[in-house]
Amino acid sequence: MSIKQFDLLASLYARVEFEPNRREGTLAIGDAATLQALQTVVAEEEEYALHLPEDDPESVKIGDTVAVEAGTPRTGIGFFTASFADLIRNPTARVAEPSGYFLIAEKFNSRSGEPAPDIVQRYRKLLDLIKLLGEAAAFLDHSLGRLVYIHDGKFEVPVQYTAAEVAALDVNVVEGLVSAIGVDTHREQKLAILAEAVRELTEATPPSARFVTLLAHLPDLAKKFSDGYRLFASSFSYEKVKSELEAARVDYAAKIHKVFTDIQNQILGIPVATVVVATQMKAATTVDANFYINVAVLIGAWIFVILVAALLLNQTHTLDVLKEEIERQKKGLEKLHKDVASNFSSVFHFLNCRLAVQRWLLRGVLAILFGGGILATVTFFFITDPARAALARFTGH
Repeated sequence: MSIKQFDLLASLYARVEFEPNRREGTLAIGDAATLQALQTVVAEEEEYALHLPEDDPESVKIGDTVAVEAGTPRTGIGFFTASFADLIRNPTARVAEPSGYFLIAEKFNSRSGEPAPDIVQRYRKLLDLIKLLGEAAAFLDHSLGRLVYIHDGKFEVPVQYTAAEVAALDVNVVEGLVSAIGVDTHREQKLAILAEAVRELTEATPPSARFVTLLAHLPDLAKKFSDGYRLFASSFSYEKVKSELEAARVDYAAKIHKVFTDIQNQILGIPVATVVVATQMKAATTVDANFYINVAVLIGAWIFVILVAALLLNQTHTLDVLKEEIERQKKGLEKLHKDVASNFSSVFHFLNCRLAVQRWLLRGVLAILFGGGILATVTFFFITDPARAALARFTGH
């Protein structure tokens, strides 16, 4: 919207004495500013759609009274409608207040800063309700002026109403609903309850009449919302949350400990497979049977090291998954029960400590595993002369 153009045209509309229910009237040119504005607007008739049917714009002067015909100006300038009823014939104006509009019948300029007429005040309250319903819906289509809810498919509520419905709006109920939703901890649940109340109240009504039905039964909508929220609130209690978290703590602690116990047999086999097998090697001065036995023992030890290392890596990934799940539970608690979430921080601290301990245990086992493999390798080269000689030739020492 061009603010400068809107203000210019609105300044003339405010001075025109329009005939009842018509866009024709008379304008008294009382000062130079009015004359200048008139000549500017009439010179760009395609832009402003203001016409002087009886006078030459160049010949009019201060003190004259001229007949004017007001058409529909370019929408980029703003809305200049015969009445409020005409304004809300536009779908976009039914879901959001235009940034600039002038109502001829009500002589109201939305940018003037003057007190709005009662119909406009009610209109603004209705828009507060529509905004709230839009937050409860899957989305609010501003271009087509419709609310879209998702429940066993798409459920649409076209935002259609007249000036009569706006005039009859129960403002107290609207203010009560907006206040009840608020911005507290359970806002998301409240919006879901409101969406369900809208659907229940209008599902038996043809789509085109759903919004009007909603306005006609606002007290019923408020009651359905209140009953639904009361039912939700009754299912929430501090003790219930505490009990659920304690159960989750035990469950996750068991899963964390299981990460280690699942591989304890393989862990117990590390000394046997790496350190003890080194004692099975025999001194070999030539490439004989003892040499091949030593090679087989070393290869077997490193195969065991690699397999157990892969198993430890897999268990580390399991810990990562558990950490993500615990964080998800924590965020869910903070979202649903923000007011009491801090009271249960010790539960998540306990679980995070258990995760850290298990992670360090796995790292310790991995270090011991590779240490045993290295010890077996050192032993192999120490007692196997052909292998030691080959290593010396390879390294040049």
